[in-house]
Amino acid sequence: MMLSESDMEGIDFSKFSHVLFQLENDLATVARGLKLAREAGCETVLTPAPAKILPGEMLPDIDYIVPNEIEILQIVPECEDAEDAAQKLISSGVRNVIVTLGKRGCDLYNGGGKRHFPTYEKIRPVDTVGAGDCFTGSFAAGLKVCGSLEGAIELATAAASLKISKMGAQSVASLEEVRELMSQK
Repeated sequence: MMLSESDMEGIDFSKFSHVLFQLENDLATVARGLKLAREAGCETVLTPAPAKILPGEMLPDIDYIVPNEIEILQIVPECEDAEDAAQKLISSGVRNVIVTLGKRGCDLYNGGGKRHFPTYEKIRPVDTVGAGDCFTGSFAAGLKVCGSLEGAIELATAAASLKISKMGAQSVASLEEVRELMSQK
């Protein structure tokens, strides 16, 4: 919470292709960072946790928002379900909404409609702590590594699936392990 808008001003976002934000900072600071990153040509990813209602002026600066199925209804509380909430975010300027659904995978919403991405059913969950963070970080890396939105979601799904198969929030798989799992689908 000590990160400020002026701290965002001191970052040369032009050095980055993708920037990830979360809501453990002041909303004004996050909004300023999103705006500066977009102005510098970055793709922006927001994990809206802890979930809060987002200011409308922030939404057009978000390329990808990645809430879980509970968070999305906290962000857009006037909606009855995740699909309505995702559509409201899109109509407000967010380009892509990826709603994580735990063992059911995730749903992508954007101007092209809705697409479901299943998870890896053969993976036995051991510890789900950190799975969302693993998904989002792997998704951002996947945008660079895979070169497509769908490929990035597939990579993130595989990485999060492997993460939950081990104990500990920091138990992440290597890229080789992730690609091996992806090849088995």
